[in-house]
Amino acid sequence: MSILYGLGLLVRGLGRWKNKAYNEFLEVLSTLDPDEKPSEETMNALRRYDFDFSAWPVNFKWSDVPAKYRQRIHVDHKPKKKGLSFILDLPTEFIAFSMAHIIGRHMIYPGSINIMNFLIAMSVRNGRKKMVEIYGALRYKLISSDGNTIDCMFIDRRTSNHPLGKKLTICCEGNVSYFELGMYKTPMRAGYSVLGWNHPGFANSTGVPFPNQE
Repeated sequence: MSILYGLGLLVRGLGRWKNKAYNEFLEVLSTLDPDEKPSEETMNALRRYDFDFSAWPVNFKWSDVPAKYRQRIHVDHKPKKKGLSFILDLPTEFIAFSMAHIIGRHMIYPGSINIMNFLIAMSVRNGRKKMVEIYGALRYKLISSDGNTIDCMFIDRRTSNHPLGKKLTICCEGNVSYFELGMYKTPMRAGYSVLGWNHPGFANSTGVPFPNQE
């Protein structure tokens, strides 16, 4: 099995070495500086390819915004118990926590399940391709205040002649949906500029879709 796996890697490596498009992609990717925001020229060259989002350059960081402009919604949790009450409730709290994280989260947010992301990966990729090739969408990577990377697509209609082109619609999909397959067509056809994003844990966005990360 190890020999077959090694041969597979060797064949893939040789195939990529001989592939002109792949080598052109590597040349563009190698120009990226992880500590600097990429230029628009570099981004335009990168957007010709669809590749692992972990290698995508960061286009926006929460920390780059001046403190006076930052706003974040704080999620209030129930008050913590103390003393004997805390000790007596530990078994119940443990069971509730385990059920919520092992079963509950996957039932409420099926779009964050690994197997779901795997099964729908091809459809998501094709949807993203369609957004780029037909509607001129631009892909971006955002770093949120908690360090998650959020996958976004932006359809810019500001230069169109439509009066609504300078207004932005942000599409927030449901618990088992992704921006590549979602509602973006409706506001786009109405003339609006559109920003689609995937919830934490959905498709290429990292994290989990809990309220404090949302």
